[in-house]
Amino acid sequence: MKKKLTAFMILLCGIVLTAGVNLLFTACEPICKDGAAAYMNCHNAQLAVTGVGAAIALLGGLLAVTEKKLVNISAAFLAGAAGIAAAVLPNTAIKLCMMTDMHCHSVMRPAVTVIGVLTAVVSGVHIIIAIRSEER
Repeated sequence: MKKKLTAFMILLCGIVLTAGVNLLFTACEPICKDGAAAYMNCHNAQLAVTGVGAAIALLGGLLAVTEKKLVNISAAFLAGAAGIAAAVLPNTAIKLCMMTDMHCHSVMRPAVTVIGVLTAVVSGVHIIIAIRSEER
């Protein structure tokens, strides 16, 4: 039962990360240059976090349906690594806007960091529960 709960939490973190970075805590709006929309670097960070969040959601779904111990440990490890990657992407791996008072710095980066770290922690708990379980 505990494994199902942590699997659901990982799935939920992936969904919140994917949907949230596109709907709630988005990157900066595109700027208009010569009649065409131009995107800043933070847009690339948003796209990368969207992909990582989708991967976390898929791994959470896999964890929710599988009973194999090795698959549980492996998928939880990958979800935790993806959570850390999501937390590191904005402004570390992909630079954000130059001004620190922009929306990407003040809203997107803290939200993504919190959800990414939460995913890593829940994945670690899931690994511990899976190792202690009696199933194969």
